[in-house]
Order: sequence, then structure tokens, then C-alpha cells
Amino acid sequence: MRWMKIIKFKIFLIIAAIFIVSLTYSFYFKLKPSVDARAYDNIAWNLAQGNGYKENLDRPISEDHAIIRAGPGYEFFLAAIYKIFGHNYKAVWFLQALLHAFTAFLVFLIAKNIFNNENKTAIFAMVVYGFFPDLIIGSSMLLTETLSLFLLAINTLIFLKYLEEKKISYLIALAVFIPFMILVRSNLAIFILVFVPVFLKDFKKNLGKMIIFSFVFIAVFLPWTVRNYFLFHKIIPTTVLIGNNLAMGNHIGATGEQLDQPYDPVDNLYKAGYIEGDKLAVKFALNFIYKHPFEFFKISFYRASIYFSAARPASFWPSFSALNKAITSVFSSSYAFFVFVLGISGILFCFKNRNSGFFVKEKFFYFFALAAFMPLSVIFIVVETRYRFPIYLFLSVFSGVALKFLLQKKKEIIAPIFYALIFVVLNTAFDASRNFSRVAEKISEFFK
Repeated sequence: MRWMKIIKFKIFLIIAAIFIVSLTYSFYFKLKPSVDARAYDNIAWNLAQGNGYKENLDRPISEDHAIIRAGPGYEFFLAAIYKIFGHNYKAVWFLQALLHAFTAFLVFLIAKNIFNNENKTAIFAMVVYGFFPDLIIGSSMLLTETLSLFLLAINTLIFLKYLEEKKISYLIALAVFIPFMILVRSNLAIFILVFVPVFLKDFKKNLGKMIIFSFVFIAVFLPWTVRNYFLFHKIIPTTVLIGNNLAMGNHIGATGEQLDQPYDPVDNLYKAGYIEGDKLAVKFALNFIYKHPFEFFKISFYRASIYFSAARPASFWPSFSALNKAITSVFSSSYAFFVFVLGISGILFCFKNRNSGFFVKEKFFYFFALAAFMPLSVIFIVVETRYRFPIYLFLSVFSGVALKFLLQKKKEIIAPIFYALIFVVLNTAFDASRNFSRVAEKISEFFK
């Protein structure tokens, strides 16, 4: 049919535009790796040169910082690029722009899968996700987010397909891609908490499937885990990042976000080595939570507020000029505000109209559960702007719902938008007022 060809061509043009915008941003700004990105770059280059998974070649493996970095999935991804193209950032930017554009297309497919193959919602969702300034900036950096979001989108789509058809091929695909995703960003292991209950609904019937899934799942982790066991004499499926994050986010005086300065009580724990230090850091954090439960809940409340605040632009990267920080702050905050309001209103609208038949109920509720678990993966540890990137994938889909019915002038969408607007405005104002001195400090950077 002619209209189908037009829609497909329109989708292709949007994907191409997302790719071009992302790639153009990368090639124009040529952002050099700094902080975490520099560490990933060092590890990847050492891997590509055959020097092993190390950040600093001057240290023995037991004292090397690589084991407490997020990974190892992204570092191996970079190493593969460097092995083929040399130490070439342009190749990384090209591939990450491609990944970002393809993730936007996966968002389109996810929306179609939930909302009965309806194209408008899916196209709006793809556009909202694809042109998100924070995600475009992320694709121009050597950070884990672009690859992890791509894997999150793949796993989400396969999961939805499995709910529909229960094919063993989808199950095996999940058993492969979920571990890959965890090896890139370990906090996304929370995905399993939504996926496993599907098996438990009919335990006896699904026992065979659970065994197959577990076997493949473990097999993917096995090579890296065995490597770590021989080196560190401990079972480490990813890296030992959890202790540091827990301790840095849970102590007297914690603010809910990463500290700008080293925190000596935690840093001193790692004098015993990274493996023993991680164990001590977990004990340190759990001891704080046990002795100060109300302080822990207060900090966690602050973290939740930070997570949903539009006053947290992805603009204060070390390599940005003052002008770039100012411009990026405006676009980043405005777009985040827009997506939070539309995304939350889309969720409220769907729940209010859950019996209307415009979406598949089971898929919607599992998809919503995945969205709800994204904040839970970090709000008990520490929250930074880029740590909330996964929720943008889900909010983009719900924004597609809100935009569709808003443009159709449906009165039913007005109340959800109003409630969402109140929540986002009040929360952003609360976060900004609570961190007024920090906000003022960041704004002052625009004039340096």
C-alpha cells in the first residue's frame, strides 16, 4: 500500500536525521575523554594492544583501578573498535551515533508492540528519544550509556515479544543480551526482577525454560568470572563497583549525589586493596543504614527528588566551555522538563484508560514495571544526571502517548498533564531550593 511506503520512508528519514544530528554533534565538538571516559579509554586501548584489562600499566593487577570501574562490557566494545580502526575516536563517534539512532528505532518498535501497532504514538516516541539533547551528548562521549541503552531497548523489545509468543528463541536471546547489558552497566541487573516473575506465574510448566535460561545466562558470565577468580580469588561476575557507590552515597553528610571531593573515611577503606576495600565499603554503608535508618530514608528521598528534577542538566562536563555549558543547560533542562511532564502524563492517562483497548494490558503493565524499577536501581546509592538516562527510554514511549492524544485535542489528556506539571514543577523547585548554593556555583561557571 502507498501509505505504508510513505510511513516507512518517513521513519527512515527520522532515523537518518537522528544519526546525522548525533554524528554532527560529535564531530563538531570533538569532546576528549575525561574522568570516567578517560579511564574506559585507557583500559580499552590497553586491551587492544594486548596489555590486558588494566587502566595503568605501572601498577600490578591487584592495585589497578580497572576492577572498580563500570564494566567490562563497554571497555571490550571500545577495544574491538580500536583493534580494527586504531586509537580512533571518530570510529567510536560514528558507531555510537549509529547505536543511538538504532535505539530510537527500537523505541519505535517497542511503542508499536505495546500500543497495537499504532504508528503515531510510536513515531512520536522515536522522535522524543532520538532528539533528546542529553542522549546526543552521551553518544559523543566515551561513556557506557549509549551502548547500555541500546542493550536495554533490545532486551525490552525481546521481553515484550516473549510475553506475546513464549518462543524459546526469544528466551535464549534474553539469556544472552541481559548478561551483556549487565556487563556494561551492572545496575541494569534490576531488569531481572521484572523478567523472572513471568516464569513464576506457572512454575512447573516453565521449569524447563528456567533451566535453559539459567544455563545460557551463566555461560555468558563464565569467562569473565573465571578470569576474575584466578586473579582475585573471588567470584566477581562484573566488577567491584557496588561497595564504593554504596558507601559514597550512604554516610553522615551525604547529599544523594557524587561528591566533588574525595571522602576520606571511604577512601581509607581501600588501603587494604580494591577487593577487600569493596567488602569493607559495603559493611560501612550497611552499618550506616542500620544505625541511621531515618537519615538513610531522608537521603534516599533527596536522591529520588534529584532523579526527577529538571534542574539537573547534562551540561557541566569538564571539556565544555562556559558558553557551551550555558547553552546546553537551557536545552537539556527544558527538554528534560518536557519529557518528564509528557511521560508522566502518558502513564497517568494509560492507567485511567486501561480498559479502553488502545494498548495490550499485560505488555503495558510489565513495561511500566520496568520503568518504575529504573529509578530504584540508583536512588539507594547515588544519583547523577546520566544515571537517569535509562528512564528516558520509557518516558519517551509514554510521551508518545501524551503527544498523540494532545494533538488530537482529547480532553482526557488535560488532567494528567496538569497533575504531571504540578509534580515536576514542585519537585524541581524543591531540588533547586535545597541545593541553591550548588546551583548558584554551577551558574557562576557560565561567566568564567
